[in-house]
Amino acid sequence: VVHRRYIHDLVSRFRKCICNMIFCESHSRVKLSQALGEKINGMRISMAHAYLNVLAFMVLLLVIVSQRVVLLDVSSAVTYTFRWHLVFMLAVSTAHLIHPTWMLKTPMTCDFWYLLVMASVMAVALVPDPGAPDYMLFTDTACLAVLYRVPTLLLPSRLWLVFCANLGYAICSIANGPGHFVVVEFLLLLITTTSFIGLRSLLKKRAEQDFRNAEATTELRVATALLKLICDAVIELDGSLRLCHHSPELAAILLRDRPGFSFEGTKFQDLVATSWEAREAALQLNRGDEAEEPIAQSFHTRLVDSCSSKFRTEVFHVKYCKPDGQTSHLVGLRDFTDQSSLRREPPAEVPVRDNSSNALVRDNSAPDFSSRGSATEEMSNMVLLSLDVEHMSVEAASAPATSLVGMDLVTLFPGPGAELLRDVWSKETCRFQAASSTPGRQELPPRVFTFVKMVVQWRSEIVDHIDGCVEAIRTDKGPIKLLMRCRGSLLTSSSSIRSSSLAQ
Repeated sequence: VVHRRYIHDLVSRFRKCICNMIFCESHSRVKLSQALGEKINGMRISMAHAYLNVLAFMVLLLVIVSQRVVLLDVSSAVTYTFRWHLVFMLAVSTAHLIHPTWMLKTPMTCDFWYLLVMASVMAVALVPDPGAPDYMLFTDTACLAVLYRVPTLLLPSRLWLVFCANLGYAICSIANGPGHFVVVEFLLLLITTTSFIGLRSLLKKRAEQDFRNAEATTELRVATALLKLICDAVIELDGSLRLCHHSPELAAILLRDRPGFSFEGTKFQDLVATSWEAREAALQLNRGDEAEEPIAQSFHTRLVDSCSSKFRTEVFHVKYCKPDGQTSHLVGLRDFTDQSSLRREPPAEVPVRDNSSNALVRDNSAPDFSSRGSATEEMSNMVLLSLDVEHMSVEAASAPATSLVGMDLVTLFPGPGAELLRDVWSKETCRFQAASSTPGRQELPPRVFTFVKMVVQWRSEIVDHIDGCVEAIRTDKGPIKLLMRCRGSLLTSSSSIRSSSLAQ
């Protein structure tokens, strides 16, 4: 009983497997979308057109050779039935050359012509030449398989149609051929069926890949269109950060829109103001691994035009991997010298000066302090300094830094710190003077410059790195001063600087 159940289950599985092979087309039609099915049919019909065009010349050549054999009365390797079949196929292929669209217009017409060709092939097997030797019959079978049975698999759209047509030919060939044709026809039936399944699978994968490529192209166009709404120029970079195409918008921004000039192949780093900023921009662009999904980010840098003018630029960047495996960068550039940044959160910054210090300054609308504790702790750890940049000295200071009053700024901020403060003061002075020269009273919006890791030397033996912000302040018609709010690692104790001062 156990063996009987096992055999019954085995037969049931085999029957289901055969049914799935025969009717897999109907199931796949349910799963495949209509657009994907149309894409597969289009590729199949296109390949069928190419096959019938080649077949016309091949059949014409074979007809000429067969006529020469008849005229010269030379022994032939094929039967007379096969020669008449060549004439019929020459007529079919010629009709396709005359009106190809009419013959292969829809999948249904392709199925019709496939059945017509297979019916003519069956006629060759049903009406063999009387007394023809076995080698002629074998040659006919081989030629029919190579010329028609396998290549015409491009025409039908249903697996059961292919299986039934080739099964009918196999029965006719076995009935009128020698005994060893059973093995030959079984192998040919297996080859044609598996070839059709493999062909459909390849076409499906190719269609899906084309759809993915088209979808990726559409997404790239959409992203480019969105970036063009907010950016002054949108460019594409390759894996080595070179421009893939010329950008007229970028050429206009950098004042290089002269005839014959092209940005194609130019390194993005060559457009950045300084070498230090170029290195930082390259690090930002190459950040992350795009193999899994695209990486989007933004950062600030400075570009330089043909007149050596440097202007602040906001960079919107998407790093992604193309279908061919190459890395590409979609970059949007926006000049925000006279306008605020579009991002609410602080973007990744590129230093605005080329120096050896880790100090970094950026222009924000408000100071950017990270939360390190309660509000009371933040106020107690914060130092307020009033800086007289014109005389390069500390004018006033809050506790615990009152001992810094009168200290020289170059001594207090060694390295590029004092120079950065002078640059900020110069910019704000020009802005205040420009506002005062305009008629009418004009309220200037506050501008806050934030910095991180600026080197400060509280005393000769105390060196610290501070984070904070600085802004310009001015009384009515008075001099312009800088108000600095900072916090450093040595300011956690309110008596750090004071105790050092008393010790000295």
